[in-house]
Amino acid sequence: MVVGEGQSLGTKLSFGGPYLGLFACSREQIRRLPGRLVGETVDVAGTRAYVTTLRAREQDIRREKATSNVCTNQTLMAVTAAIQLSWLGPRGLAEVATRCAQGAHYLADQLAALHSMAPATSAPYLREFAVATPAPAETVLARLADEGFLGGVAASALAASDDGSLEAGAAEHTVVIAVTERRTRSEIDAFAAAFGKAAR
Repeated sequence: MVVGEGQSLGTKLSFGGPYLGLFACSREQIRRLPGRLVGETVDVAGTRAYVTTLRAREQDIRREKATSNVCTNQTLMAVTAAIQLSWLGPRGLAEVATRCAQGAHYLADQLAALHSMAPATSAPYLREFAVATPAPAETVLARLADEGFLGGVAASALAASDDGSLEAGAAEHTVVIAVTERRTRSEIDAFAAAFGKAAR
């Protein structure tokens, strides 16, 4: 079974949600999945169509009184993600991932070279990484905001900050940064300079 975050597939940031997740599994595990699946079929005219499958029949029987209906927001986000994926295609999706990885690693290299701040863990990363800062993370983020940068999130604010990936007490001085495909090299350079100043 594989799970992933689908927010970046056409859904704007909106202060914590609503967002969507992606998941897939082998055919043998399909009936163990929670939630709803969209299946491919044909309509009465023989045209390809998509329907929700393996769902609770309560939605059809009880209709507006059902407690497990798919809401409009969920459907809208699913359609938006489908459009984004269709537009990108496999090659486009790989290109977006590559640009994210290149940007994140470039920023990490800039922070290490300019300010001697290396990633806080040795774990591999794609577009998000954690960096230890001399100043408290919340202070760094506030200073960055004053300079016009949304600097990331303090590791101490994340539910998984005590999962053992950071040393005890390190979360207070750790910022998690994300670099997307939309950031240019000049923007990353400006952020690295501001981050170094804010982290002192």
